[in-house]
Amino acid sequence: MLTKESILEHENRVAEVLSSGDVFNLEAMLHDDMLMVNSKGHTLTKAMDIDEVRSGVLRISVYKASDHVINIIGDIAVVSLSVHVEATMAGNVMSLELKMLRVWKEFEDGVKIVAVSGMRKDEADI
Repeated sequence: MLTKESILEHENRVAEVLSSGDVFNLEAMLHDDMLMVNSKGHTLTKAMDIDEVRSGVLRISVYKASDHVINIIGDIAVVSLSVHVEATMAGNVMSLELKMLRVWKEFEDGVKIVAVSGMRKDEADI
């Protein structure tokens, strides 16, 4: 059964996995049919997201999440959060403040991320 506490633990694990470039555990956390809309508005599949990390195109050095708001709806958890990210993307150094929405779903083999969306906070104020 999903709880706010268990989802917060999963969210903390996401931060660890992303900042360490741990492709093995990232792959395990994402549902095979996961979709993501990144901060540039591009839609990524699980395979595309994993490939960016595996290939080194995306290297996250800092991933600090805060302001979690977690709603449990049956076997789904919807999480709104703020994230500070420092990363290198295709050789370009970035420091971003993001507002994200992540959706977790409970399956027989565990809880997996099924959807992610992120936008830059400075664009949210427009």
